[in-house]
Amino acid sequence: FLIVNVNSDARVKWKKGETRPVIPGIERAELVESIKQVDQVIYEEFSNESYVEELLDRVQPDILVINAGETTPYTVKAKEECERRGIELIEQERIIVPSTLDTTRIIEKIRR
Repeated sequence: FLIVNVNSDARVKWKKGETRPVIPGIERAELVESIKQVDQVIYEEFSNESYVEELLDRVQPDILVINAGETTPYTVKAKEECERRGIELIEQERIIVPSTLDTTRIIEKIRR
């Protein structure tokens, strides 16, 4: 059973800057939901520091996958909670998308 958490617009803006996201979160969630292997999509605001704990309480996963190398408060808390709860944690390198689909590259191209 595969559940995917889609970052909220507020979180994307916080991570990538005021001009982001380009594609609204609800549309990103719909896109992910259309992937055959995805069983459920969670789209929520990261409005408080206990989000990781609340998510793990609700979903109760056996495995949690996070972006490798990130040291945001979210990923630090996720690592701590997984260790405390005995949840397997996988740090996955970001998926490389074709340059024609990479939002950052599209924005740079438009600015030129």
